[in-house]
Amino acid sequence: FQLGPQSLLLDNLLARGELVPGSLQLDFGYRLALDDAAAPHHLFSAGLESARCSPGDACGVRWFVRGGLGPHNASDFKVERKVNGVTGTHQDTLGWSANLLAAGLGYTGATLFVLADGQLEALNEEYLRNVDLASPPRVSASLNQLRLRATAGATFGGFTAQARVAKYSYTGASTDSLQDVPMRGALIEDDLPGLASSLQSLCAHVTARWESRGGLQLSGGYAYLAYVGPLWSSAHLFAGSISQKLGRFRIGFGLVGEQEYDAKGLGYPTLFGTGTVGAAF
Repeated sequence: FQLGPQSLLLDNLLARGELVPGSLQLDFGYRLALDDAAAPHHLFSAGLESARCSPGDACGVRWFVRGGLGPHNASDFKVERKVNGVTGTHQDTLGWSANLLAAGLGYTGATLFVLADGQLEALNEEYLRNVDLASPPRVSASLNQLRLRATAGATFGGFTAQARVAKYSYTGASTDSLQDVPMRGALIEDDLPGLASSLQSLCAHVTARWESRGGLQLSGGYAYLAYVGPLWSSAHLFAGSISQKLGRFRIGFGLVGEQEYDAKGLGYPTLFGTGTVGAAF
């Protein structure tokens, strides 16, 4: 859920279980995103990965492969915009679909861990401005986003810290063709879900987590995003959360603050609320 001016609702559900005990896991995921047009977008994913690894265990080589399918959906929404020198309420139409393929390989020791992974997202976006007027401008584009990411971290008792750096590249339609298109929710990320307002060029992310023997967990993080295109420049994200383990369940709450800057240096703050529920059997 969210406390802020942007229209974004993002829910994630992940289930994972052992397919071959001690050797192979199977996971299923579901992602529901409501974007600026309040249209529900469903992403269904499935994957395979190496055996379960508990924090502090020397699990050796780790790997995963995963794919996802997100059907197209579209909706209309109202915007305040100046047209021909007159400011008024107009109607836009936004629709998109997204499919992805991801894979990673890493190593986990008793203290240190590393991971290199890549994700390819095939995004098809359609955007019509001022559909309440004659001959509305239309943007329709298919774009492939490739993300290459490196992760390194360490675990000391109940404390874990990690750093991630990701680089993005694009094929298909020109990135300039999507510079005016609302992108919140359409760009699929596992650690910064749905918060990018434009196509990314670089992301740097650091997080820290502490867990007590009683199951209390505190975490915090900072991320820097650099954008592609002439309209948006960068974004700074600060996150914090608290959760508690209750038997086989874990319940948590958190806040994410985002400060985005456009090409003119103007800032746009937003505050998001997050909630998590997990179970292990």
